Amino acid sequence: MKVFLFPELKEHWWISNLGLAVVIVDEIIRKTSIITAGQAFTHLIRINHEEQHKLINHGIYRCVQHPGYSGFFIWSVGTQINAL
Repeated sequence: MKVFLFPELKEHWWISNLGLAVVIVDEIIRKTSIITAGQAFTHLIRINHEEQHKLINHGIYRCVQHPGYSGFFIWSVGTQINAL
């Protein structure tokens, strides 16, 4: 539908490349957070503190408290830019 309504958007190849770059940045952020957290990384949301849990505050976690969530947000923006 957008090809018919906004065909001029497809003439700007840099828009798709920008979206791809944003998605790649997301992958770097998410993979770095998983590697930095090591065994402390999980996809499960915990409500109660577990005794063996260790707060990670080095690496990428020094800059962003929840890089997994931040990366997912960046990914969603990148995919929408890429879809233009």
